[in-house]
Amino acid sequence: MTQNNSKINHEKVLSAFADILKSCQIKKDQRTDTIESYLDPSILKGKKNFDNDNQARLSVGKLRNGLIDLFQELGSTHLQIGRNYPYLETREETAAKYLRNIKRITDKQNILNPGALGF
Repeated sequence: MTQNNSKINHEKVLSAFADILKSCQIKKDQRTDTIESYLDPSILKGKKNFDNDNQARLSVGKLRNGLIDLFQELGSTHLQIGRNYPYLETREETAAKYLRNIKRITDKQNILNPGALGF
């Protein structure tokens, strides 16, 4: 097996793990304030709001952090880079500086999706 084919297989494995992780995140857990603020009340009407499940959140966090480590080890990232993946800190310094400047110029008050992408 060539190195290129090996990398393709790693990407398929990582994609499968990401799908598993995503399905693990869809759990019977308490809705967050973020969900409540984004969704129209008519969507949530009649939907059960479960009790907080810290153990499930810890388990999903462990899986997510393991995937992040694996992605970094393979020089890759997941498409879902917003808040959970260390996007900015994994950029080369020139690219990170460029991104910081764009953010500083376009969002002086840091109100556009704060906390996402490492900002």
